[in-house]
Amino acid sequence: MATPPKLLADKAMAQVRAGQFNAAFKTARGAAKEHPKESFFPNLCGLALVQSGELREAIDWFRKALRLLPGNVDAQNNLIQTYASLGETDRALDLIAKVLPKRADANVLLYLKAMALNAAGRLVEAKAVLDDLIAAYPTEARAWNLRGTVRFGLDEELEALADHQQALRLKPASPDVLVNLALLLSRAGQMEAALEAAQKARALAPDYDLAIMREAVILNEMGQTEAATAAFRAVLALRPDDAEALLEMAQIAQGEELARVEAHIDQLLARMKGDGIDRAYLLIAKGRMALKAGDRAAADRHFAAGNPVHARAKPFNVARADAEMADTLALFPDSYIAPDAPPLITPRPIFVLGLPRSGTTLTEQVLSAHPAVHGAGELPWIGRAARAAATSGRPFDAAAARDFVAAYAQGLPQMPGDARAFVDKMPGNYKSLGYIAAAMPEAVVISVRRDPRDIALSMWQTPFGSDRMAFTFDQGWMARELNEYARVMAHWVRLFPGRCVELHYETLVTDIDGESRRLAMACGLDWVPDMARPHENAKAVRTASLQQVRQPVSARSVGGWRRHADALADLIAALDPALWPDLPA
Repeated sequence: MATPPKLLADKAMAQVRAGQFNAAFKTARGAAKEHPKESFFPNLCGLALVQSGELREAIDWFRKALRLLPGNVDAQNNLIQTYASLGETDRALDLIAKVLPKRADANVLLYLKAMALNAAGRLVEAKAVLDDLIAAYPTEARAWNLRGTVRFGLDEELEALADHQQALRLKPASPDVLVNLALLLSRAGQMEAALEAAQKARALAPDYDLAIMREAVILNEMGQTEAATAAFRAVLALRPDDAEALLEMAQIAQGEELARVEAHIDQLLARMKGDGIDRAYLLIAKGRMALKAGDRAAADRHFAAGNPVHARAKPFNVARADAEMADTLALFPDSYIAPDAPPLITPRPIFVLGLPRSGTTLTEQVLSAHPAVHGAGELPWIGRAARAAATSGRPFDAAAARDFVAAYAQGLPQMPGDARAFVDKMPGNYKSLGYIAAAMPEAVVISVRRDPRDIALSMWQTPFGSDRMAFTFDQGWMARELNEYARVMAHWVRLFPGRCVELHYETLVTDIDGESRRLAMACGLDWVPDMARPHENAKAVRTASLQQVRQPVSARSVGGWRRHADALADLIAALDPALWPDLPA
């Protein structure tokens, strides 16, 4: 006698809810044999396989469910999402187009279409679908949330923040929305609000690993290392093989815990197949741990193994970088004359810029140690305003300068009432220096210089998450970026002589007292002794330098490239001597 299908369905669903996906698959497969005309069980088999990571096998089960019942909405949705997860975007879109006229829930299918396009990196198309979806269904919270994610990928961070905030208004208890909001708030320098959002998400869903991970990263950025370590431990308790969490732990764990992390990473690497991003994270983690142990040769081996894997998994978009720089330089030829631009921003902006790992974070910590200076961190708004100006088709005249300043000011965080100045230390703002110099006469610009070989070594040993930093995983790309920096900065110095205060990292770390005094004078500040003790500055640090700047200033990294010269041979050979004429031998 056959078991009643409801009993089997209840059993299988209970196993799914308990995370027992293999058992759920066996139960559903047995039920499918007992009840061969029931579409529910093949669909559940597919769902259990998806949860177990066996997406390719799941497709056959979803198709079987649809052969039994072509109108099975759950099986249609599951098949669409599985196609999208496998990168088979066109199949997902074809199925959506086929079933859309037959279904009343167009909002669900449009959402799935946007998800598929977003997963494929077709962000402009995804945004267009979401625009239509939101226009037709303005209370669809998840559509607002997804559009925020898409806009973040399109560098539309203010609009992304507004979308996530609207999603939260529609669905105040959504952990997904809160996690996304936490990311954008942290990037905007609103660290306390970001932490609050992440912790609220975790309170709503205690086992939501992404919420815990976001909380851990924010705590680490805020210098709360013990709390961050505990949160990373919680992520690993839920996902023991999470390569990104293991990489983070490799950088902050100490003693016996570090040894346990390394042993676990070794076990994962031994059984890992393929060259995906997880392998890159684990190899780079090994490199970071070797540096901690003082084993430079092992560190060089691990970075030489891990960085190329990362570069293949997430290649740097050289064409985009070249096009953006060309668009900017076209607005600022050698004959350019800056318009008369009145001061428009208060408190006074101080831009600290240069190459990543050149000392911009240390410089910000020196300046923000002054009680009248607010450290705003790495704000994305100059780059965004610059891209808008470069693609507008207008010359950068007085009107364009006003629009540029307005676009930048729109994203600034709230400043303390007693702040006389704030620091924006986005290193890549050197690419947009022409806009700053032409539009912001009140701004102070600090250009931080450092031996490019030391910069390259630090970048080679640092795992950056941003797509725009992907050049750091390949020495050819890295040399190209270093040479481009030297060429572009030489152009700005010719065009705007005397506009930048040049600060050399090597001098800063050997004479922190004198250089902090010079920085104070350049910024119109009275010097205070705290500026010579930046490691005591408790303000949040959202960069790869957050561990270093918590330590007293030291010159131990100066000339460090010499100890790794063989590992950096390709980079050193590719530096253009015409662009680096003063490079120390």
